[in-house]
Amino acid sequence: MDTSPAQSLLGRRGKTLLPTTETLLTPGFSLVNDANTLRVRKELQYKYYNRRKRTISPVNPGETIRVRSPDGTWKQAECLREVAPRSYEVLIDGQVRRRNHKDIRRTSEPQTARDFDECEPVHMSTCSSPFSWQTSPSMKNHSAYNIQIFQGTYLFT
Repeated sequence: MDTSPAQSLLGRRGKTLLPTTETLLTPGFSLVNDANTLRVRKELQYKYYNRRKRTISPVNPGETIRVRSPDGTWKQAECLREVAPRSYEVLIDGQVRRRNHKDIRRTSEPQTARDFDECEPVHMSTCSSPFSWQTSPSMKNHSAYNIQIFQGTYLFT
């Protein structure tokens, strides 16, 4: 591009108070060539920006995964459900956490069996369940239940 933005916009050189000849005020360049040059530059920029782009396949509920913890280690977990695009609820060490796709890695490891004692009790009012709530007739009179999460299911205690 041999022209300034003002020359491209106006299609000619800008007028000044300095004396100039008429030939300098007539366009001596092609606006079509400038537009083609700009288009080629944009295509090249698009190519370089997206050269490492890859599609990310979604994680399926019930799939065994590895999740990055705040200290940087990768822990084994189970995907419960997709909450939003690229965001998942996962079961880590008996706790339901929400994690972004960048902190989740697929693994071919079998899921390790968890003991019931390792599960952390969760109060019903603070828990959002992907499953339907099932209560026994004896529990209907109580307003708050203690719930324990065990292998993706909620147990009332």
